[in-house]
Amino acid sequence: MSEPHVLIVIPALNEARHIDGVLTFAVAFAARVNGLVVVADGGSLDATCDIVRRRAAADPLIRLIDNPGRLQSAGMNLAVDRFGDGAEWLLRLDAHSDYPADYGDALLAEAQRTGADSVVVTMHAEGQGFLQQVIAEAQNSRLGQWRVGTPAGGRWSLGGSRASRSDADRRLSGGGRL
Repeated sequence: MSEPHVLIVIPALNEARHIDGVLTFAVAFAARVNGLVVVADGGSLDATCDIVRRRAAADPLIRLIDNPGRLQSAGMNLAVDRFGDGAEWLLRLDAHSDYPADYGDALLAEAQRTGADSVVVTMHAEGQGFLQQVIAEAQNSRLGQWRVGTPAGGRWSLGGSRASRSDADRRLSGGGRL
């Protein structure tokens, strides 16, 4: 495979219930944009890695890497270090989320339309069971969605899933780590 145009990174830990669905989405997007999907596993004890290995054996667009640092940021850094050369865009996805089929396309189109180096969206959380539903309500409230102004007067919404130019995070972080 040539160098990817979009590096799609999915940090994961014990996501066996959800990883197959997010991989289906990510691979479909990767196929449209010359992308590569990397799952950075932080030590899952369930079947997450088995599922990713099975999918990777059947699809050259999927890679699985071990993330001994366990943190999502450590997994992102490993994926970028190993597979990010030449990628113009970095797309970070949550393993336990559902995405509309055009999600990645819309992020890249918005970045191109606005000239932004990074496009971050608010997510609508949903829970199963009482505790998850309470947490989801808090996440969806004004307290859970942190928004800050931009110098141009626009709005940034800070969240987990995003698309950014692969060099933007390095520039903003002072030279290297996400």
